[in-house]
Amino acid sequence: MSPETLKTLPEYQKLSPAKQALICEIVKDAETASGDAMLPILLKAQSRMKTQNIQFTTEESTFLMTTLMSNLSPAEKAKFEILKKFMKK
Repeated sequence: MSPETLKTLPEYQKLSPAKQALICEIVKDAETASGDAMLPILLKAQSRMKTQNIQFTTEESTFLMTTLMSNLSPAEKAKFEILKKFMKK
C-alpha cells in the first residue's frame, strides 16, 4: 500500500500526528521490501516508538500489520505471520 493510499483510510486519519508519521515512515520503508526485510524495518520502528514514547492499541497494531501485509506474496505473508509472533514475545 502506498503512503498516499494509506493517508485516505479512516483508521489512519483517527491516529495522532505522531502515530501517523511513524506508520507512514514504516509503510514507506516496507513499500518495496520483501518479507525477509521486514524484521529490520519493524525493529527500527519499535526503537523509534520507545524513543518517542509511542504505544499502539491492539486495534492500531492490527491496522499497521494488515497494512504492511497488503503488498506481500502468500509466501511472504506466511513469513510475516511468524515474525509477528516473534515480535509479541
